[in-house]
Amino acid sequence: MGGSLVAVNEMMFQLLLGAVDDIRRFRSSRTVYRNGKIDQGSLRKHIPVWERGKLVNSAAYITSEMVMDGKWSVPSGAVAISRQILKAEADYIEELQAASAAGMPWRGTFPKQLEACVRCGENASWRFALKVPEGMPEEYAWRLSRPENAVPLCRRCECVVKFKKQEGTRYDLVWGLWGPRFEALHRWYLAVMNNNLPESWSREDYPLWPEEYGGRSWREGSGSYVYCSPRPPRDIARSAAHFAALNRALGMARAKRKCRERFGQNFSLLQLDCSISDSDEPGD
Repeated sequence: MGGSLVAVNEMMFQLLLGAVDDIRRFRSSRTVYRNGKIDQGSLRKHIPVWERGKLVNSAAYITSEMVMDGKWSVPSGAVAISRQILKAEADYIEELQAASAAGMPWRGTFPKQLEACVRCGENASWRFALKVPEGMPEEYAWRLSRPENAVPLCRRCECVVKFKKQEGTRYDLVWGLWGPRFEALHRWYLAVMNNNLPESWSREDYPLWPEEYGGRSWREGSGSYVYCSPRPPRDIARSAAHFAALNRALGMARAKRKCRERFGQNFSLLQLDCSISDSDEPGD
């Protein structure tokens, strides 16, 4: 019992040290903190939302009753700045805390073969399907920078499939690749656009999107805290409709058999275990 209490105290102390270090680094930034005040414009311009979320978490911990009424002496300057941060970010605290858990940078972090062009297997860039609407605050828009809204395509294949010009192609690609995870993101997108998000949504438990928008696991589209770290598009619960959408978008239904086989090699890297071909399609 005593050992467990010591371990908990040590953990809390280490969390406090980390939080105070975060505030100290923030204070040393003359870009966003000058003359004892926070420049909110610079704060939003120069600090990504996920880092702002980390700052909010640190500020909330420093000013919590558990710390303030505890046995540790917190520097008064850190407490004062923490309160300023919480006040400055008051309008978006829950969204920023969600971003701190799920909005971190991810491009270039997946295995190289899973960031190759989904059509030809060459070096690729991630292309995003849903565009950020004009006027959407960045505190919401970070979700549209998630991998569930993107597909890896090389420049040549982007032109071949007309990714930029054809909205239907963009939707087919990202929907086919991400299946229920894109469906959940899209439900969130429509709800935000129509100001119709569930009032009961717990962003602490479900940072990505409301519980009812996705399934119960990663592969089924859950937005839970447990499944919110960015991952490559593997082990997705895809239906025949998802594979058919990929075929349409990638031109496989129009390609000759040898081309289909070559494209299919890249499907297997992403664990796309089947492709839906057109039975009326002629051979070579």
